[in-house]
Amino acid sequence: MKRLLKIFFALLTAAGIASAADCPACTVAKLCEPHATADKEAAKAFREGVGNPDPAVRSSAIDLFADACAAHANCRPAANAMLLAAALKDSAAGVRAKAAEKLGAQDPRTVGPILDREVDALLKKLEKDPKGAREEEAWLGNFEFMKGICAALSAMGNADAGPATARILGSTRLKVLDLGAETAPKVKAKEIPPAFIAAIDRVRFSKVSAERDATWVRLLKGWEAMTKSGTKPPDPVDPGDAVRFVNDCKAWWKANEKTWK
Repeated sequence: MKRLLKIFFALLTAAGIASAADCPACTVAKLCEPHATADKEAAKAFREGVGNPDPAVRSSAIDLFADACAAHANCRPAANAMLLAAALKDSAAGVRAKAAEKLGAQDPRTVGPILDREVDALLKKLEKDPKGAREEEAWLGNFEFMKGICAALSAMGNADAGPATARILGSTRLKVLDLGAETAPKVKAKEIPPAFIAAIDRVRFSKVSAERDATWVRLLKGWEAMTKSGTKPPDPVDPGDAVRFVNDCKAWWKANEKTWK
């Protein structure tokens, strides 16, 4: 761990790295020579760190590599995203979640398909009801991983994040759907409004509970935060008014689909 820190801070000094900044010498297509060298050395440190048996060291290696990448935010090589993505297979849920979150600042064209694949596999695991302490621990670990993915999707915020976010909105597990309701308003993609409407429509048929009601409210707030549509909220004392609300949302989307950004 100490060696990793020494390497990283040496790179900061050598390349004049500042946190989360554009580099005037880098272009979208090519790193400047100091940052190309810094990335190469940071990648070596990353590979060393993620091979460490201590999850805390592996997590720190992800942070350090992501910090090095942040020094040239205007140039995000696909190779850096692919390198970080290797940590998505880590045995520790917290490390997987950290890697997923940091991917949000990488090349979105590369990251989108990677997260899309991870979401499909995760949703299958999270749909199952855990039985016993071991399965419950695994479920919670997968949920933590999903939170990291949602943080990345929120940070991306563009069409590349759309497919994965829409799939999360399709979850039947309310805790997972809550993550989708929080993430979706930050993602501008054509898949999102229809998936949001479908989630609202699905939840209104769910078994009534405090958890269900909380998710329902999150979805209603999320819809308005995302669309700024001014759709009249459903009357809380008239269950039938939810039908009117869903239909109003559908009508708004039909009228605004071509111009919504």
